[in-house]
Amino acid sequence: EAEIRKAYRRLALKWHPDKNPDNPQATAEFQRISAAYEVLSDESRRDLYDRTGCMDQDELDEGGFDHAADIFASFFGGAGCVDLDAEEQAMLDEFL
Repeated sequence: EAEIRKAYRRLALKWHPDKNPDNPQATAEFQRISAAYEVLSDESRRDLYDRTGCMDQDELDEGGFDHAADIFASFFGGAGCVDLDAEEQAMLDEFL
């Protein structure tokens, strides 16, 4: 967990909208990083994601496997996911 927290802090500082006022993508990236951290830092939510690919019970009830898979695939890769582009791969390398 310390490793996840350290990676989150590093990425959150890098992509924080206040530090990137001229980058319109910063807010979206910061939100994606925060959403991933919320799941990874909560053991029960991480277990749900590992079992189903959904970030929470509401998403599971809606059958929304694609959204969670897209978010986590950009960080961690995964079976059945599209290849990462260079920017996503760089973010993944930095996160890990």
